[in-house]
Amino acid sequence: MATIFTRIINGEIPGTFVHRDEQCVSFLSVNPLAPGHALVVPIARFVDAGKRGLPPRFSWTGGGGCR
Repeated sequence: MATIFTRIINGEIPGTFVHRDEQCVSFLSVNPLAPGHALVVPIARFVDAGKRGLPPRFSWTGGGGCR
């Protein structure tokens, strides 16, 4: 099932993008706490670490990260 962020990244839901590269995107919040409030979201998906016996935190499924 696609998340709200995946749907924005794929263009299924409109977003005002500030940055986009092969690793992450940044777009303006629809409920900003301040002018210019943006969200930075990795393009690669995360897995539920708890279901894989890993420490209770997010596990990265791809290499690199947002810079």
